[in-house]
Amino acid sequence: LEYILESDGIPKCECGGTVKPDVVLYEEPLNNAVLSFAIDYISNADTLIIGGTSLVVYPAAGLINYFNGTNLVLINKSETPYDNLASLVINDAIGETLSRVISRVYSSIALRPSVDSLSSGSYVEAPFMDERALLEL
Repeated sequence: LEYILESDGIPKCECGGTVKPDVVLYEEPLNNAVLSFAIDYISNADTLIIGGTSLVVYPAAGLINYFNGTNLVLINKSETPYDNLASLVINDAIGETLSRVISRVYSSIALRPSVDSLSSGSYVEAPFMDERALLEL
């Protein structure tokens, strides 16, 4: 890591290749295996939450077309072409929205007995949050 941080310009490997993060940069192709897994998971999901995208850059924007579930949630600062298909649209920053959701979930955690431990009297933490609470965010 130190070698990369101290290098001038774009860091190069000893083999001559470019050192870059494991992300897809603009105009780079997406990995076909990753796309296949994504399509499979999306097409079998009951709920799909998409955040922080305008849904206009392909091929990733086209993945929404594989969703067959019932709960589509879109979180983006501005409108998207798919807002009319969503169960819930939140026009706000993804980071701020998820911070509020996490805060609300943690403040709503209730102690409930686990099914396996009813006889022992031990309890597990289980999140409790209904749809109305999410909509109030």
